[in-house]
Amino acid sequence: MPRSDNGDVPCRYVASGEWPHAALAQDAPVSAWYGQQLAANLHYAIALHDLSLRRLAGATGVTHSTISRILHGQVLPDLGTIAPLETALGAPLFPQPASVSASHDDALYLHFDACQEAAENGTRLDQAQQRVVVLERELAAARAALEQALQRAAESTRDVKAAISRAMSAASEARQRQR
Repeated sequence: MPRSDNGDVPCRYVASGEWPHAALAQDAPVSAWYGQQLAANLHYAIALHDLSLRRLAGATGVTHSTISRILHGQVLPDLGTIAPLETALGAPLFPQPASVSASHDDALYLHFDACQEAAENGTRLDQAQQRVVVLERELAAARAALEQALQRAAESTRDVKAAISRAMSAASEARQRQR
């Protein structure tokens, strides 16, 4: 799709790293920087809401393949595509000029720091979620063990009651014989 600045799609300007967290070439047009930030914002919002591309597509009317192409920097979407995504996600996706107008190096450092912080928070969240799963399994095992212990206790109580009843009957019979 030709661009008004004769630029290519954003992912073609990756100098190193992986999209959308890659370093872009210094001569990348502003549209590539906007596309990169838009893809990062969209990726974050989708992860935050724990959505699949198909669920988001269903909620917005934007095809899942278009959403995927935005995420991979293979297209620069128009406002008719961005607006329903922002509305459905309840978050601004289009980059603010200040985040792109800074020098490319400053923008890269700011973006890298934000990505690194998000990754650390995501790792902590993953660890917490894994711990919750382990605790839920331990709780289920403890409940099962408690249930078994209660069943054994009930059986033991019945056995004790039966033994007491037999002993009382035997004692009663013995007293009657003595009379």
